[in-house]
Amino acid sequence: MQEELKLSLRLFFSQDKDEIFMVIKCSEENLAVQADLMDYKVQLKDEPPPLEEYKKVAPYGDFEQKGSDGKEMNLDIYKVYDHLSKHIPNPVPGEFKSFFTYKDKVRILLAMINSAIDTGELIENGIISSNFPVHDENLKDLKENWGSFSKFWKAQDLEKIRLYFGEKIGLYFAWLDYYVIWLIFPAIIGLIVFIIQKYYGDIGDQEYKMSYSEISILVFSMILALGSTLLHQLWLRRQAELSWMWGTKEMIEIEQQRPRFKGVYGKDPVSGQKKKLQIKGVMSFFKRGCGITISLSFVTITIGIIATIFIYRRVVAKMYPTYGMLFCASINAIQIKIMNFTYRTVARKINDWENYEFDSEYNDSLALKLYLFQFINSYTSLFYIAFIKKWSEGCYNNNCLKELETQLGTIFIINMCLNLFELGLPYIKYKYRMSKEAKNLREMRDKGIEISLNSSPYEKESKLEPYETPLDDYMEIIIDYGYVVMFSSAFSIVPFLALIVNIFEIRVDSFKLCNLTKRPYPAPANSIGEWESIIKTVSVIGTLTNTGIIIFTTDIFDNDTTTQKWFYFMVIEHFLLFFKVILARIIPGVPENVEKGVIWSRRMVKEKIFGKLSDVDEQRLAFGLKFKGMTGEPAVFDPEKIEKAGRDFK
Repeated sequence: MQEELKLSLRLFFSQDKDEIFMVIKCSEENLAVQADLMDYKVQLKDEPPPLEEYKKVAPYGDFEQKGSDGKEMNLDIYKVYDHLSKHIPNPVPGEFKSFFTYKDKVRILLAMINSAIDTGELIENGIISSNFPVHDENLKDLKENWGSFSKFWKAQDLEKIRLYFGEKIGLYFAWLDYYVIWLIFPAIIGLIVFIIQKYYGDIGDQEYKMSYSEISILVFSMILALGSTLLHQLWLRRQAELSWMWGTKEMIEIEQQRPRFKGVYGKDPVSGQKKKLQIKGVMSFFKRGCGITISLSFVTITIGIIATIFIYRRVVAKMYPTYGMLFCASINAIQIKIMNFTYRTVARKINDWENYEFDSEYNDSLALKLYLFQFINSYTSLFYIAFIKKWSEGCYNNNCLKELETQLGTIFIINMCLNLFELGLPYIKYKYRMSKEAKNLREMRDKGIEISLNSSPYEKESKLEPYETPLDDYMEIIIDYGYVVMFSSAFSIVPFLALIVNIFEIRVDSFKLCNLTKRPYPAPANSIGEWESIIKTVSVIGTLTNTGIIIFTTDIFDNDTTTQKWFYFMVIEHFLLFFKVILARIIPGVPENVEKGVIWSRRMVKEKIFGKLSDVDEQRLAFGLKFKGMTGEPAVFDPEKIEKAGRDFK
């Protein structure tokens, strides 16, 4: 690496000399060479004001030092960043400039390293334990203003987050931010509905006419059904705007193979590069089949455990009706957490065994496995109480809505507390590693072995937990979103609780990234990926469940026949689904200024980087391009000649 790529390498021992650290740096000139080789996209300089709305984001284009003709390119078109590097003695502000942000440098440097050696293979074979970008001085600002619980009221600076951690993590926090803002409206409406219910106390009054509480639940359910569609459509617009601003709107990511991908080295017939080739055959189908079988076994076990809890609940509820329900709901909440944790470990093992070539394939498969299992694990007891219990065993005081409210409230609140407790796990692991290291140092001192007095910042960072993707964080939020969208009609205060939880969830996740994990690879992204379709699906299911709760679980329609109830259900849910489709159609997923901005950016890149003019006539004049005339007489509008020409064709 040092000879071929001209990288700066520094090797040093860990404090107890059981590890060797290698710090790799690259000069600005060499970063520029690699960026040119890989057509890395950087931002061009801002246009002078005044600007139309679609011109407010400077275009992103390939970094080119030399054109295809070998001539030097004009680098003044690119945006430059002022860096005060701690590696330069007494730097003067404004003197040291770079075309690349820190996240750009990490991506470019990793591409350089992977062009020379297979770091994934080295990690897989235990030659190196890990590789990670190190934190820098910008972390201090993020810790103080973003990763602090005392600043929970402060808006997130998404630009700083994405510049430090990359667009993939930036989009996660942007989605969380948007979700919190959306929750404000259903939280307020839900609180009003909750107060109405407690004030009038007319849920389950057995009267034929609808009470105030029942009317409020019906209206609240409709608001949630349409509001969830608004969330999805407006988020698509916000996501398109952010990916445009961050230069990833038209990103085509060329993925590197996963370190743990197993294959046979050979020449890829498509790219022509030497790489590990996937061996496709019966074994790959066998692995997928085994994975499905194991997952279904876990689902069966989970349903069996939930059924056992309800059998026990039936016994306890006879002796202690109120406390029995609370106690069994608490057991169910803890069981959900334990089974989610257990299956998460198993699912990762299954995914590793299934041998996916790229991270996107691996993460999509893992997300699908985890979400389907957690959907069943988290919501089965609620579906049972809402739609089956009334007919199978009956509800206490013939009030299934009250039981559903107790079950949902208990699960949600305990789940909220356990999620906060999980924050301590990375900290405990870090402290355990550091105490183990301290014990080794004491033993070495006792033996008279000379050791370093202080450990380096790199060594301390290496003891932190890795943070690969925000998959687990997304999962946690989407499951909570399911409680809000699918079951809030049973416990209208859930959106308010979710609002409080997610305000603090922002600080929990930011604190974790700033203090408890290694700095992750700043992965680019232009969307939240598979979570978009999951959010949309949950929104549709929520329409069905809330309508079902109103029709079948409450006593609003108890005086109607089952056929009539199904008729009302079909009418209401079709009405809501129809309006959801209308909303999705009238609210485009991409704002007009973003569409124009993307087209304008393409034009600017062609003109400024590649020297191609958008106007065809200007292009011909600038480059002296002329169409050559064909031989023959000029065409003249003469009826006799036209008639003669027609006869000649015959």
